[in-house]
Amino acid sequence: MADGSRVTSVLRGHAADAVDAPDLATLTGVRSGKRSYYRELQRSNERMQTTVRTMDSISRALVRTVEGPRTLVEEVLRTAAVHVQADWMLLALADGSLADSRPRFLAIDGAGEFHDTVGELPLDIGNELRAIRAGGAGVPAAETGEWVRVCMTLDGLPVGALVG
Repeated sequence: MADGSRVTSVLRGHAADAVDAPDLATLTGVRSGKRSYYRELQRSNERMQTTVRTMDSISRALVRTVEGPRTLVEEVLRTAAVHVQADWMLLALADGSLADSRPRFLAIDGAGEFHDTVGELPLDIGNELRAIRAGGAGVPAAETGEWVRVCMTLDGLPVGALVG
């Protein structure tokens, strides 16, 4: 009997040929006995889709540079906030670095509103802004464990940070 016949016999339920036939794991490379594989596949697919959407948004931001630096910073903040699911996201430059760059800081809240005035920021975001401005872009963020801080460097020196 040819190998193709054995597989056909297995699929039709003939137990006699089932001993010689390859199992599903051998044919597909996937062990189907675990129920968690599909859930993990779905989670992996969701992460991949989120990453692709984020990269697409970053691409759109980069072509908006002709509209000025604020538009670019807004798009970066919007994209980062969505990607890390942050209630607030702040991009700030340290005092004394990139002196001619504007805006010096910009924040976005959970409602998608932008803030460029210190008085509009909640206390914890204001504290992060002060730390970055003072040159603390490379130091760990607040001890709450809820902050993510990405240091921005130029020629190996911290010039600011993105905090969420």
